[in-house]
Amino acid sequence: MKITDLSLKNKKTVMIISVIVLLGGLISYFSLGKLKNPTFSIATALVVTEYPGASPTEVEKQVTEPLEQAIQRMGSLKSVKSESRAELSTIFVKMKSFYSGKELKQIWNELRERVGDAQAYLPSGARRSLVVDHFGRTYGVFLALTGEGFSYPELKKYAKFIQKKLKRCKDVAGVTLFGIQEEMVQVEISRQRLAEIGINPDQIIRILQEQNKVVPSGYLTSGGEKIRATTTGVFTSLDDIKNLIVKGEKSNQLVLLKDIAELRKITVEPPQAVMRFNGKKAIGIGVSTVSGGNTIVVGDAVEAEIDELTSQLPAGLKINTINFQSKSVKKSINNFLLALIEAIIIVMAVLFVSLGFRSGLVITNGLLFNIAALIIIMLMLGVNLQNVSIAALIIALGMMVDDSVVVSDNILERLRADGSSRDTAGREAAQATGFAQFIATFIAICSFLPIYLAKSSTGQFCESLFLVVAIALSVSWLQAMTVVPVIGGYLFKVKKKAKKAKAYSGRFYQKYRQILRYWLKRRWPLMLIMLGLLLIASYGFDFMKTQFFPKAVRPQFQVNYWLPEGSSIEKTSQDLKKIEKYILTLNGVKSVATSVGSGPPRFMLAFTPEQPNPSYGCMIVNTETAQDVPGIIKKVDSYLDKHFPQAEPVICRFSTNGGPNIGIHARIFGPDPEVLCKFSAQAEAIMREEGGQEIRNNWRQKVKVWVPKYSQPRGSLSGINREDIGQSLLTYSQGFPIGIYREGHNLLPIKIRFPKKDRNNNSNLATVPVWGEQGRNSVPLGAVVNSAELKLENPVIHRLHRFRYISAMCNPPEGGTINDFQKKLKKRFEKELSLPDGYWLEWGGLYKLMKSSNKSVSVKVPIALILMLIGIIILFDGLIQPLMIILTLPLSIIGISFGMVIFQKPFNFLATMGFYCLLGIMIRNGVILVQEIDRTIKKQDDPYQSVVEASVTRIRPVLITAFCTSLGMIPLISDVLFGSMAITIISGLLFATIITLVYLPVLYALLHRIYPKQKTNR
Repeated sequence: MKITDLSLKNKKTVMIISVIVLLGGLISYFSLGKLKNPTFSIATALVVTEYPGASPTEVEKQVTEPLEQAIQRMGSLKSVKSESRAELSTIFVKMKSFYSGKELKQIWNELRERVGDAQAYLPSGARRSLVVDHFGRTYGVFLALTGEGFSYPELKKYAKFIQKKLKRCKDVAGVTLFGIQEEMVQVEISRQRLAEIGINPDQIIRILQEQNKVVPSGYLTSGGEKIRATTTGVFTSLDDIKNLIVKGEKSNQLVLLKDIAELRKITVEPPQAVMRFNGKKAIGIGVSTVSGGNTIVVGDAVEAEIDELTSQLPAGLKINTINFQSKSVKKSINNFLLALIEAIIIVMAVLFVSLGFRSGLVITNGLLFNIAALIIIMLMLGVNLQNVSIAALIIALGMMVDDSVVVSDNILERLRADGSSRDTAGREAAQATGFAQFIATFIAICSFLPIYLAKSSTGQFCESLFLVVAIALSVSWLQAMTVVPVIGGYLFKVKKKAKKAKAYSGRFYQKYRQILRYWLKRRWPLMLIMLGLLLIASYGFDFMKTQFFPKAVRPQFQVNYWLPEGSSIEKTSQDLKKIEKYILTLNGVKSVATSVGSGPPRFMLAFTPEQPNPSYGCMIVNTETAQDVPGIIKKVDSYLDKHFPQAEPVICRFSTNGGPNIGIHARIFGPDPEVLCKFSAQAEAIMREEGGQEIRNNWRQKVKVWVPKYSQPRGSLSGINREDIGQSLLTYSQGFPIGIYREGHNLLPIKIRFPKKDRNNNSNLATVPVWGEQGRNSVPLGAVVNSAELKLENPVIHRLHRFRYISAMCNPPEGGTINDFQKKLKKRFEKELSLPDGYWLEWGGLYKLMKSSNKSVSVKVPIALILMLIGIIILFDGLIQPLMIILTLPLSIIGISFGMVIFQKPFNFLATMGFYCLLGIMIRNGVILVQEIDRTIKKQDDPYQSVVEASVTRIRPVLITAFCTSLGMIPLISDVLFGSMAITIISGLLFATIITLVYLPVLYALLHRIYPKQKTNR
């Protein structure tokens, strides 16, 4: 090939470039971004809208519906899902997964415009919608600030100080605080004093609002100067509010506000979210990394800053670690790099043992060159060093040496055969197989193409598998065509005796010839044997567990805790205090971080935090080792079953793929909530009968609603309207907001409410005073309502694609798989759930994610197969040879089936990727072998002998590739994430080697009707 000629004419240049590449690869390694797992974009934003006083149905119809209509017009939309709760609408807007980060920024701007335009269609009482586009932001460093004897305001003060410090660290994108208890000014008014003096609470509200308003006073001019005028009276302290003068309507008496009300600063009641660390009140601090930033650099910078901060903080304050991603990244990458080094050593050992010192040195040099060039290109393309990219490199090791082995063997054969010069031997060796190797490399790369083309988060997770293999194989071919002929010319030496010896005449080759000739005479029995093994292997798949992604193996797990819907955050917090106290007594537990009322920030990409809910809490439990987790989970599960039977806990390891904690979701769609709940109950009963675990539904239990029925005639007589009743009830309960108190940079809401003793007795609600706008005297609530009743309502209405739905959810029984359990449930649902017209069932959860991810890859397989077929047809200029190679591919499942059953590994998504890899290797080997047989037949008169001898020339490269790849994968067998893929490749490749070296030559002879002493009739 011309590229080989150019290299041989410029040997010094080739050697210098080789040295530069090796040094450049070493330097580039330290600049590569380093992560534990690959990132994938979470193309989801939230649209949050408050509608005070509205029921879930009112929120759904008046807020969620018009917003969904506007959002659904976006062409980039994948799905729109919503939750309509009392007073709150939350819409999850998910975009198609193939958009880049830059494209998403523009999409979110379009979303804001759509939502902004829709505000005109919302009711007057609804507040402006908020678009949250950082829903997918990950805070890889998650800390907890605790302090013995420190109040929440003091903790907040120091947390903000730490926030400022950490924001300065290199590659830090943002620092968020979680669990802050905001303060408010509470004005507790005495009902008795108000009645005595004749003061309407509206007077107090009006005076407070007017007194605290910032008003413009203009400018004065004096002698050419412009002087700004301003008025005093704005509240600068609580005393200013306390000393506010209020006039009584009955006695015209002037009184101070503090005489009729008690004012104090308190934390907001009830709190929105509470955080504790090891049972102590805490504030969470989350640190995120800039896009493309180095996680380890961020971790080191944050760690150094924390060390410095520790000496600056008062005694008693402590910064605790909940999750420190950079440490796990370092550990993970070190483990994988160790596996890579082990794989390289194994490959080098195989090369030196099988090829001898000089040939082994040539191939090893090429391998190191390939790895160095790969690292340089990875840095240029922005491919990070993480588990998948390192695993891809381990997979590619065996294939990277194949091209060099083929060229080296050809060079040595020519040196032995006719004593050609080294340059001539190198040139002819590259020319003989160079084009076939190029096509074979192209085909091998295409086998990984479906992974790269898959439009899903899982495809994004695995895309570096394609990129690394594609780069590695491309560099490998280029290196074999350029560097190997040059270095081989320096190192290869053939003794005179060896030159006279016949090529491939050793015992090893003679034994292979005997085996091949044996089966060439028994070609039909061999076909039948392969067919029988294929049937057995297909049957073996029934004994194989299926899985999507394994759970992460880390010294950490989560406890998700739900009380019945409607429970207060105080009750949830009390339960979790008892649970965390128990967990901290267990051996192996290092720490427990608890968040109540909301999920914690997304501290790892595959973790999805729960939305705010007073009846929900989450505990992140850190253990000494990952091996401690299963035993501790069993103990915690048993404790919760025994002591908290009313709760709905879900205890689980963290996911590696971002899927839900509850795997199977049976979604029932339809218009009537009562009908939906009825069929959900039936579905949950079936799940329970089949042994499902963590059974629940997403509408949960109905909640109580107290409904006073307003009497319009009575209200008119008393000057009381519905709004007055609502204001009085709000004052009686949470407090009625009346303004803002500015304290430095903080804005504290001012709320007016009744004293605690007056608002804790729900049996006397009829006596709650209600004032009209102009009324001097209050009217008891009972005087303006006909009656009051306690109703039940659904606390939330879920919608998907603007249709109401309810999800009956569960996990499979212990030891079962989601796929198998879903099939069992599906049969019973189809038989027992008779859904009326207008209602239908869809499957969601992890099952749907698994199905859609597999589909996203499988739909791209035809593209890869067409490209492979085109490559083979171009090489052979015919269809018989491609047909032969394709006929060998189904036999690959023989080795896979036996390997997976023997090693008891589940066939998961990454095992599927390993299968595609295996197909690429098989086609690659088959292409080069068939091309060599065709080439040999053209040179010799005996086609039968040509089949044998051409196969002999390929045995060493094929075996070396198989052993290098298989042995190199051994360090990955024990890895939870890549173990199944490793077994798929190892077991499949070992059997595929037999297919390539025995079955394919026999099939070639069979299809071309080649027999001993008989020429081909092609």
